[in-house]
Amino acid sequence: MIIKKQLPYLIIAGITAILLIPITISLNSLNSISEQINLRAQAAPGNKVTTKIKEFTWTPNEETGLGSQTLTITATDEEGNTTTKDIIITVVEENIIISDVVITPAEQEATIVWQTIDKDTTPHVDYDVSSTFRKSTDGDKAAKTKKHSITLANLLECTIYDVRIKATGIKAEKQDSIRTFSTRGCVGNASVEGLAREDIASAQGGTITLADKIAIAVPADFTAADANFQIKQLTRSAVLDITGTPEDLSPITGLYNLSAYSNAETRLSEFDQPISVTVKYTPSDNTDLETFALYRHDGTDWSVMEDCNIDQDNQNITCTTTSFSQVAGFAVSDETGEPEPEPSPNPSPSPVESSAESLDSEPDTVTSDEEEPQPTPAKKTVKSKGKPSPVALYTLNSVIRRILGKQFVTPDIHSYYMNRLKLRSNERGYVKSTTHLENIMKYWKTVNPKRPIGKKATSTTVNQPALSESILNSVIRRILGDRFIIPDIHSYYLKRLNAPKNSREYISSLQKLENVMQYWKFVRPARPRGD
Repeated sequence: MIIKKQLPYLIIAGITAILLIPITISLNSLNSISEQINLRAQAAPGNKVTTKIKEFTWTPNEETGLGSQTLTITATDEEGNTTTKDIIITVVEENIIISDVVITPAEQEATIVWQTIDKDTTPHVDYDVSSTFRKSTDGDKAAKTKKHSITLANLLECTIYDVRIKATGIKAEKQDSIRTFSTRGCVGNASVEGLAREDIASAQGGTITLADKIAIAVPADFTAADANFQIKQLTRSAVLDITGTPEDLSPITGLYNLSAYSNAETRLSEFDQPISVTVKYTPSDNTDLETFALYRHDGTDWSVMEDCNIDQDNQNITCTTTSFSQVAGFAVSDETGEPEPEPSPNPSPSPVESSAESLDSEPDTVTSDEEEPQPTPAKKTVKSKGKPSPVALYTLNSVIRRILGKQFVTPDIHSYYMNRLKLRSNERGYVKSTTHLENIMKYWKTVNPKRPIGKKATSTTVNQPALSESILNSVIRRILGDRFIIPDIHSYYLKRLNAPKNSREYISSLQKLENVMQYWKFVRPARPRGD
């Protein structure tokens, strides 16, 4: 309680006298203040002030106590001279000070405790997913106290909230600054390492950016109502300890929780329009960008996001989604580096480069009654080190058809991916799994949609034999099997070897011969040749 006093001078003819008047002010049970006000009354020489000013008691209440009260003082000397003056007493409420605020969040609630210094007040808390503060809760207004505790219920896990405390005294109110907290319950109990939020109107749409790591572009009419969008960068290791990673892949971006809210208690699960997500990636020297993709975790598994575009110049990837969750980018990345293959003195013929041209048509059948050429004994070989790919070769065409489309089931495309599958684990370009193969196809589908393959798939070869008719049967035996060393198959490939060099049918190298055989082996396993 602060007392402001205006002290009068009582001017009376006579001598000067100092009178001490105690004034007691009581504010119910809050406090009791007793102060002395010095009044000075002057009288003519030889005269006295005879009036005694009595004690004044004023008891204000909560409705009328604050403000000013006037006390009228009259002084009379012994000759009967009288002077009247007013003392104005103003009662103002002390400042409310909010201190020692502690917020303890759980998964679906948060407890807020604080105190008001030397002042009994009633508590009030505003809260929301943004500073719009559409939700509030009050404490017991009938019981004023200095220490307060309020629990906010029905909150959402892994969500950022704003909160603002208010404390009310008799009439005065103190509003605290806005404070922010995150509920627990992020995957793996991960901490929030970075945050960006934005209220976005459905009519206009908008964008949100977290530093230079991730950005969201929200189109107009994403839902029927406005929403608060949140990007939270989570501790990646904590999340991946729970979710794991897509098969044989390593993270090369941050891990982010993307969320949107219509209010403090409702999270949006789907959007009417696709939302664009752009993520910065940081590859190492051993990252295979062919396998890079942005993944979304649905609570059970990681799945590749669709409609992705990779900007290698700016090192970011952009995909679209109609639902939010955990998002991260993964690729094959060998932190220790893939060892360079050691040449063997006499390796078996193996893929060198995927350079087979796409065949629009195959030549007519060539029949021959000539005696079947005798096969040339195969040279002794030393197998390259490393494990073979676990992907079954017979599944290749179905994967091409599913990921790239049936128009890409051609010798050119088939041969490239077949060569990749034939590489071993110690060779660059090795395919670790079916998921890895799918990611490679998706990468090249994005980078080169008209011809979704890389430039080459290399393996260790030394002294590859020159192409000639004499080795044809050995190649048939190795690629197609002994049962296809028959005139029908032999004559078809022999015609291809002897075709004019500028023709589409011409087979210019052992690699191309192998590629063509592999293609027809999978397209027509019962009769692996063209028409």
